[in-house]
Amino acid sequence: MTNEVAGTILLPCPHCAAEGMLRIGQTAIHGELRWYESLNCSCRCASESDGNGFPPGEMRSRILDEHGEWVVILPTVKSNAETARVLRIYLGLDSRDALQRMKTSHSQGVYSGTRVECEWLANKPTLSSEHPIVQRRAASESAHQGRLTGNGETDHAPVDERRQKLWSALDEFVSTPGAPLDLAGRIEVMLDDLYPYDDYLQETVEMLACYRPEEMEWTIGWGLMRSRLIGVRRHLEASCDEARREANEGESHPPSSAG
Repeated sequence: MTNEVAGTILLPCPHCAAEGMLRIGQTAIHGELRWYESLNCSCRCASESDGNGFPPGEMRSRILDEHGEWVVILPTVKSNAETARVLRIYLGLDSRDALQRMKTSHSQGVYSGTRVECEWLANKPTLSSEHPIVQRRAASESAHQGRLTGNGETDHAPVDERRQKLWSALDEFVSTPGAPLDLAGRIEVMLDDLYPYDDYLQETVEMLACYRPEEMEWTIGWGLMRSRLIGVRRHLEASCDEARREANEGESHPPSSAG
């Protein structure tokens, strides 16, 4: 586990401007990010503050300016679904952004920030098994690629197009014995993204996270997952039929004109 400060930064006292009186830093202890700020000045001003998670914006910017921007590179990925899940949990990304980052994980990386943040993320169990590389970005690379921080936003394809991709993926899984793990991962991400409030489909998302092509202890094999996804197709078809029925009823009974 990372347990070191990303270089203490010494700043002037905000009250009297005496040099080196304000200390700020960042660390990861027992798998948790922490930041701190300490002021102990000869002008009799003193304060201490700290917190969990990412540091406040201005503090983080100063750490990046002082120690540079770092990036987490994944040369190869064995499990897109599990790696994307880590990015969603720890960086607050939505499903599309997490999956998009997986596509360029070997070149642009999956995250960029301070050194401690990158080492903290790289040490998460799923990512550490992918043999991540944490390296400092050159200033020119940072300016060209932009920062891959948490809570990112991406352009979204039309809903109908995404649903069509989901149907194609479901058909492929059901008709492919021992369907590959990355296909299950794509279906998991698409279901989670398109139907976040459907309990049946969210249960399916959880099942997909446990899928392995060859069934082992504590996993779900292809046969059981196939049966579930056939049920998902029926569930989606029923939802579409209901939506069409409601639309037709609305056209059959237009609102009466007043007067």
